Amino acid sequence: MFLSFISRIFRIKRNSSILPSEEMPTQKQFILSFSTNKEPTSNVSKEKIREALNHLAQYGEVWLSVSINIPTSYGDCSGMSCKHTDNGNPQMAVYFPNSEGVTRYINVNYDIDTICTVFCNFLEKYEIPDISRWKQDELTRCEPSREPFYLYTDDDEFHNIEYNDVIATLENIEAGISTSLLLRTPSGQTGYMEVKGAKNDYTVEIGGYNRHGIWVTYYTRTCYSGSVRHWLSNYFHQKQFPRITDEWIDITEESSQR
Repeated sequence: MFLSFISRIFRIKRNSSILPSEEMPTQKQFILSFSTNKEPTSNVSKEKIREALNHLAQYGEVWLSVSINIPTSYGDCSGMSCKHTDNGNPQMAVYFPNSEGVTRYINVNYDIDTICTVFCNFLEKYEIPDISRWKQDELTRCEPSREPFYLYTDDDEFHNIEYNDVIATLENIEAGISTSLLLRTPSGQTGYMEVKGAKNDYTVEIGGYNRHGIWVTYYTRTCYSGSVRHWLSNYFHQKQFPRITDEWIDITEESSQR
């Protein structure tokens, strides 16, 4: 089966929709991400893990992934997740990428406190629990090119969109009817693009993984509507970000504090 979130738990360097970076990471970087329209953060702490898991019903599913897979006796681990279920028993999973996709181990017998401890041990000690008796299955990676976009405008979320819907939303911003639009796939594996502002005064923000698997965020301001339409078209049709020039400001550190 194809699952849209699979690239969260892959080493992201195979993703073609990437942003530039000058330096290789010197240590493992963790990303905390969500199935809802809440921005991923690389500013991961025990407190943020606890907050995310305490609001699991609101977020739906929470992932803790790592930029460099962690060797374990079960294989190289790329991350773990916790999913809200209707019966109230959270479903926890641990992931191990392979050449065909991902091996996933699932447990539904942990409470939130235990899961929080497991997440924190993964973050601080690079440890995973004993999963020898967990249910095991195989997942097939969903390629980024197959994943559809969702469109967010103000407080609304739209699925099954076409590019004309994106342009219509931009025109609403220019007319003062809407304040923002945001494009992203359900998994967030190809980042996001957000446009705010007014006609001839646009603020564009982009976020995504660079070729080293590090989440980076940039923004720029422009008065050229043609540039904004060009960026939106390339991102929507090809999942390509703009070329980063001096006009783009790196706000990765600031955005991680949100």
